[in-house]
Amino acid sequence: MRITTFICLLFSCAFINAQDTIYLDNPSFEDRPRRGGNGFMMNIDGWFDCGKIQFKGESPPDIHPTRDGAWEVQKYAMDGDTYLGMVVRDNDSWEALSQKLSSPLIAGTCYSFSILLSRSQRYVSHSQMTKQEANYDRPTVLRIWGANKFCGRTRLLAQSETVNNDQWRQFNFKFEPKDNFSYVVIEAYYKTPVLIPYNGHILVDGASDIVPIPCDTEIEHEPILVQQSLDLLADADQPTSQLTEKPSKADYKSPKPNIGVAENQPRTNKPKEPVKELKEVSTKPQEQTVQATPDVEKTIAGVTRQKMEKGQTFLIEKLYFEANASDINKNSYPVLNEIFYFLEDNDDIVVEVQGHTNGVRGITHSFCDELSTNRARAIAKYFAEKGIDPDRLKYKGYGKRKPIATNRTPEGRKRNQRVEIKILSIKN
Repeated sequence: MRITTFICLLFSCAFINAQDTIYLDNPSFEDRPRRGGNGFMMNIDGWFDCGKIQFKGESPPDIHPTRDGAWEVQKYAMDGDTYLGMVVRDNDSWEALSQKLSSPLIAGTCYSFSILLSRSQRYVSHSQMTKQEANYDRPTVLRIWGANKFCGRTRLLAQSETVNNDQWRQFNFKFEPKDNFSYVVIEAYYKTPVLIPYNGHILVDGASDIVPIPCDTEIEHEPILVQQSLDLLADADQPTSQLTEKPSKADYKSPKPNIGVAENQPRTNKPKEPVKELKEVSTKPQEQTVQATPDVEKTIAGVTRQKMEKGQTFLIEKLYFEANASDINKNSYPVLNEIFYFLEDNDDIVVEVQGHTNGVRGITHSFCDELSTNRARAIAKYFAEKGIDPDRLKYKGYGKRKPIATNRTPEGRKRNQRVEIKILSIKN
């Protein structure tokens, strides 16, 4: 019954305009693994530490896993490379993060939201009251607030049951805001009613998009094992082997690699390996089967040069790759040749080929970054093979960091797995 309800919820999202989906910045809490103290008082990427306002002097939340197993926590991330650890303390203080939403929650509209929660048997720190070493092992709950400023608590949108599970589980919620809210707050809080504040913690990973749903949709709030939720997201276009792949362990470095050749990347002392590689590749005659039509004005995605501007990005349709690989399917040659002929006729235009993947839960950022980069590189190579100056071809993989639709539906995941062409410079 639980699985059936969840599947119905996923399919109901397909009828909602994807533009109404609300996206969180850094929903899987990717950042440099670190203890909240020890001089690391900066905000977590994309999030504002509410403790700076409410509990001055207290350390911010932790980013796990660290190389030395901070606080004796031994658990790997389920979504991406890192996850969040938040505590409640015996001095009546607790940790919370806030951010501005990509678009506001609208009063009278209902939304679905899910997040991965867990706990650790050991979370050792010092008691704020006794100053002695203590295990912050008491279970807590997660609270989600809507507000119109950072760290506001205007209306409680949702509260989890007490998080007792040692495995990652997906907690599902339904938001029914009575007012418009532009900010959201997530916080660890005591199991209520609170008679005496205690030391406890919660582990947080993989927040979903906030997706509009019909208000009569019923959501099963019983936590779902993450592996089960991955299976429910499977579809014919997403191989099971990819969905159920065990996430790789964190590599203890920033998950935002500077990959590809970007517009703002300096050319001085850095090796130009991607450019050299493009120049050395020989042309493949069998890929030049489509001939240019001289009487037709060349375009990219149907847009002529006269209508182009610097900074414009064009989605490339009918572009196909082999599953989980960067090999270009031969059915992609017609659309690639159209772009090639445009670039050949307009030799003053410099472009960036941008690769994107979808955000299926459980697949790490490193996997998505590598796959999207390899696909973008393959497209750039294709153009270079046919004679375009490699200096006019930049490429970069953005992984799953820039979705344009919800990842909760097969249609949305297809839209997110894409290649785009950006105009970096054009002489008028």
